[in-house]
Amino acid sequence: MPSKKNGKKKSAATTKVPKNSSNTIATDSSDASSSISDVSRFLFGYSALQDDALPHDLPFVGPIALVDQRQSDASGCKVVHGRGLVVTRDVSPGECLFAVPALLSAPVDEVRRRFLEIRKTKRVEGEQYADCSYGEELEAISEQILLEQVQSLCQIPGADGGKKEFRQRILDSFLSQMRSDDVPQTQMDVLLAKSSSKSNNGRNLENETILRIIRKNAFGPDYHSYDVIADWWLHNSSKPDANSVYGRILGVYPLAAMVNHSCCPNAVRIFGSLPSSMPNTKCHYLKSQGGQRHECMIVHANTALSKGTEIRWSYLPPTTPFNSRRQSLQAKYEFDCQCTRCTNEQKVTSYVSSDEWILLSKQLDHWWESRRTNSQQNSQQNSASTMIESLEQWFTTGKLICSEVQRFMRVGYASIYVEFFNEALSLPSIKRSRENNDEIISLLKLASQLHFSFVSCNNASTEHLSILHLCYDLVSLLHTRALSNSDDTVNTMSQVRFWTDQLKRVHMIRYGSLGEKLENIRFVMKHSKAVLRNRDGWYAVSAHFI
Repeated sequence: MPSKKNGKKKSAATTKVPKNSSNTIATDSSDASSSISDVSRFLFGYSALQDDALPHDLPFVGPIALVDQRQSDASGCKVVHGRGLVVTRDVSPGECLFAVPALLSAPVDEVRRRFLEIRKTKRVEGEQYADCSYGEELEAISEQILLEQVQSLCQIPGADGGKKEFRQRILDSFLSQMRSDDVPQTQMDVLLAKSSSKSNNGRNLENETILRIIRKNAFGPDYHSYDVIADWWLHNSSKPDANSVYGRILGVYPLAAMVNHSCCPNAVRIFGSLPSSMPNTKCHYLKSQGGQRHECMIVHANTALSKGTEIRWSYLPPTTPFNSRRQSLQAKYEFDCQCTRCTNEQKVTSYVSSDEWILLSKQLDHWWESRRTNSQQNSQQNSASTMIESLEQWFTTGKLICSEVQRFMRVGYASIYVEFFNEALSLPSIKRSRENNDEIISLLKLASQLHFSFVSCNNASTEHLSILHLCYDLVSLLHTRALSNSDDTVNTMSQVRFWTDQLKRVHMIRYGSLGEKLENIRFVMKHSKAVLRNRDGWYAVSAHFI
């Protein structure tokens, strides 16, 4: 499920960061030891941790600066549109850029309670036709709860001392997510709710304005869609742990809302949890919400970044074809992405005019859309192998699409590749063939191409991790067969080591170095495989993150 983002922005460009700039709030990050190196406690839980013993105080702001385009002429800073975040020094893959708790979040318990109550009421009333899906209903409930939280902030009493000032800071931070043309120059301390904006006045906010900010900026479910969560709650409402499998559903992160879009992102975000009581934390809005479990967002660079590079991530799932990406971005966020991936894929439509290619691309897009909406027929499900074979044959023989664009397109159609792999691995010939490894080698070659395609764009995404686990499983199968047949295992053992290293490397980009602790790295690798390579794997794990 794509996280909702700020529609005001466009794909970003590299930005020059001046040494002295009024609109750039630089962080002194020259000492790498000040970075968050181990986020395992945010992910694995706090059962063995005292409530106030955080591994690092939050919010953590690493080597980043906030840039406001409206001040670019005076300061030398420049982003493609509105506001953006840039790195203030060279950054390595896997380095933490920032980690922040949600400013506001919809409590999962309350969302579930309201949802099930509404469903029960409508059943009693004999509802026959719903005007929206259960997922849309669940999303609306989550947004309504955030709306109520903002409304309560607007009711600031006339004489409330420190509480009034605190609530004003939260409100100002929330309002800073409005379109850059609608708010004064944004400051980092305001985004982090450390100080108030002297210009914002939220007492007369209309509900539609509040909802518009939420819908364009709040971050929704990070793994399952609202529809999947609603279905789980409806069919497992009596289970005692029915609610625990989802630790978050919708949260507001003003600093993260400043990140611009690119279909070739250079940063990746994950969500963790915080203990319900943290009396020693310096984060004032966490102190005020004692007794409620909190969510947090941790952002890592997924590639090497040179000083002045703008931080970007995708507002859409990476495995979305070009035409669908363009339509979604225009419909939801009102801009056309001009990132490297989009501009290169767009060129294909202009210089490849073959009727054969046009037909194939339409078939691929139709298959992908049918898969996304779960409306495909059995005949379409069985066509994944045909689609992939036709696409790869075109790449091999057409010679009109360069290797870089081929990688971009493979990522866009990755869901079809995954369906193809699943079909192939279920064939009896794969399971029976103990002597002939040609089919396994062929699958490994194709999966390897998809892995390196993800490295070129959307490195360390969940889809990328899934393909890496597949590569490791395939080469492990080859090695096991070599051992059982008394064959030479030097080559297969070398491949096992290679894919083990690739798995470790990509996990330590997505989740950081994890303190360089081998047990943490192994746990995360086993966890992601359990979630991504097993049907309903999300419900079988103890820690719910991805």
